[in-house]
Amino acid sequence: MRSILIGSFLVAIAAAPLTGQEHWPGRDRLEAERCTPLKGDAAQWLRRADSATGLARLGDRILSFSGDEVSTDFFEADRTYPPFLSTSRQYKWWFDPTTGVERIAVGTTTTGAPLQNVVRTAAATFMARDTVLQANPQLHAFFASGRALSPLAVLRDWEAASGVAVSARCVFREYPRVVLTRANASDRLYLDEKTGIPVKFERTEPHYLWGQVLAEYVYATWWQMGPAILPLVSVRYFDGVEELRRAVALPPRAASVLATAMPRDSAPSLRLPSPLPDVAATPAAPVIVDTIRVGPNTVLLRSKSYTHAATLAADTLFLFDATTSEERSRADLVLLASLFPGRRPIVLVVTDVAWPHIAGVRFWAARGAIIVTHALLRPILEAVLARHWTLAPDALERARGKLAPRIRAVSGALALGGGAVQLHPIDGVASEGALVAFLPADSLLWASDYIQTAAVPSLYAREVVAAAARAGFRPTRVAAEHLPLTPWNQIEALILPP
Repeated sequence: MRSILIGSFLVAIAAAPLTGQEHWPGRDRLEAERCTPLKGDAAQWLRRADSATGLARLGDRILSFSGDEVSTDFFEADRTYPPFLSTSRQYKWWFDPTTGVERIAVGTTTTGAPLQNVVRTAAATFMARDTVLQANPQLHAFFASGRALSPLAVLRDWEAASGVAVSARCVFREYPRVVLTRANASDRLYLDEKTGIPVKFERTEPHYLWGQVLAEYVYATWWQMGPAILPLVSVRYFDGVEELRRAVALPPRAASVLATAMPRDSAPSLRLPSPLPDVAATPAAPVIVDTIRVGPNTVLLRSKSYTHAATLAADTLFLFDATTSEERSRADLVLLASLFPGRRPIVLVVTDVAWPHIAGVRFWAARGAIIVTHALLRPILEAVLARHWTLAPDALERARGKLAPRIRAVSGALALGGGAVQLHPIDGVASEGALVAFLPADSLLWASDYIQTAAVPSLYAREVVAAAARAGFRPTRVAAEHLPLTPWNQIEALILPP
């Protein structure tokens, strides 16, 4: 499975539907909501929700329950439409109704990867090791969407927020709901008009590829959980498409107790350091990129997570892939400017569709680069380039109207730079829509993300070797986004017969 991005879902404001999802089973919204303006006492509505959910009855006891979460990995699939991959994790939750602190014991994923205990609030997330808590801003970004799946945690966060007001009465899921807003006007909490139960929380969240997305957290099928009630299912919709689902196991019988309220001294510690670290003020770690010389005009650009390649041919700079962020692309640009000084045309070859692998495309398009990619990937790249970043304008958004991004689609073999760069589709069953690039002068094959290890056989590697043979490429070395410079015969030796 290709690299899984951790740390990209944060908070923000309302957005248009995701342009690239025309084939996805989502809607612009979950339904057409019918809303009219409404005024009222927001604090009174929140107190009513406290009472209706049982938060007010928990007192100093800790609520504990178990379940699982299933996340949809849009960016891991071989297409931009279903079916998608998904990952399931088992959890146990403890919730402190007094402070709003959650503790999560994370079980193993479907891939068998062990995970760890997390303690979090709306403002900070900590890794818990015994009684020691270590603040982790990156983990906070990753777990932010999960906290919003808990309506009890959301209620506590709203009670602590400023500027909460009643704004509208909307029909949502066929019944009237009272809608609260807070200082960030895009944040909306829907309370059932007849009971005060929260049925939806929505906000716009920044996104590393799409700029911002509309996140809707819907709470459904409520059940008695000891002294409190909880939804048996909570779902996060990502621009109208289901992206994350939390489920509490269905009760074996009506009398089953699915959650317990335990004394504080019987639960794992939920005590946090004071004062809490300011996650928003924590600077992001700088992107560090090293260079590995492959030939007189060819280098690998390697960071901790991803490797890119670049070569100068016929006075044109060819860059192979641009991953993760504008920050990574800027770091690449600094190195390339020092290695190949002077203004020159740039061609960015995008070999793979996985979302983290194309997150730097907008930066290079803003610098006038011609983007070359497989014909299958053209629609999603067009959608990425057309997307307006309204929340935090990036380089392309700031250049909007000053240039027109250019995409050249490859359906078969293509030679560029006077033959110095040779592209060919891999076109295996696991690699449809992906390209490899061969640099004859350096005897180097750029294998996209389709050779990830030289230690064990893989279907990906077998398909790359087959594609190179069909194209007539005879490399002596190979590199890829997660593979260091490696002798080609080492890859060939791994290939199992079909």
